Amino acid sequence: VDYNGYAYTTTAIGAGAFSKCSSLKHIFIPHVVTKIDMRAFSGCTLLSSVAFAEDSELQTIGQGAFNECYSLRFIVFPNNVTLIEKGAFMNCENLKYINFLGSTPPSLGVNVFGGCNALSLIIVPEGTEDAYKTAWCSVADKIFSAERYIQATLSDLKASGSTAIETIDASALSKDIKDGFKSRINNIVLQATTAIIEATEVMKIMSIKENGIENINSIVSEMEQMNAKTEAIAAINAKIAGIDDSEILSIANDAKARIETATSTTDIETIKNEYLDYLAIVVKYYILGKTAGFGPLSEKQNGPALIVTDKD
Repeated sequence: VDYNGYAYTTTAIGAGAFSKCSSLKHIFIPHVVTKIDMRAFSGCTLLSSVAFAEDSELQTIGQGAFNECYSLRFIVFPNNVTLIEKGAFMNCENLKYINFLGSTPPSLGVNVFGGCNALSLIIVPEGTEDAYKTAWCSVADKIFSAERYIQATLSDLKASGSTAIETIDASALSKDIKDGFKSRINNIVLQATTAIIEATEVMKIMSIKENGIENINSIVSEMEQMNAKTEAIAAINAKIAGIDDSEILSIANDAKARIETATSTTDIETIKNEYLDYLAIVVKYYILGKTAGFGPLSEKQNGPALIVTDKD
């Protein structure tokens, strides 16, 4: 830092130095900084990237240093960090991925990652997983070496595809339709697997996995809707089997048209039940009327009438 004609080496970022700088988006910490003090970047809500020099000498991250940095999604810690104090990253609600380069786990204060509900992955050097898990038992389930994370990702992706195919096999759809859905799922798994193996960045691997599973779930949802529509239309057709009354057939056609345009299995089920309940009444009196010699319900008739009671 140049000040009054003198050049000063910045070895620390002081308490609250950039606190609540709401427009700050990116920071680079040079190698000479050994400490980021308490609340140094607290409340920097748009801060999305924090980079450190490769030869960083950073040792301490102070209490609440990055508290409520809502836009921060990942951070890579240099290998000299030995202490991360209380609540340093508390309420960084979009923080998903952390990479520690040091072979010795830094000491953690209380609630360092409290409120980081999106945090799903902490990458540590090969051979240090057990040490990190022992030191950081509160987040042990999120700790992986890079290689083990890749294998776990591929396993999760394969399991998601297998579960989806089992769901499709259990449906009442035709074999050709099932085969089409399963082929799409297998292609997604294959393409994602290839991309993960070729990827060199953990964030990219995470993204490939998430997109792959999302696409698989989307296909399952599509299949479930198709299956629900097929079953619902079959139920409507069964209810009007053998009926030739134009008004009743018109009601049934309205039901089937609404089922075809429905966009969720819940809506499909609701529409089906609504019309089946309604058709149960009109079909009952159609049959009674036909037995009694009446014409179609859509035609006016002279003479005796059917009585519909309040129980119907």
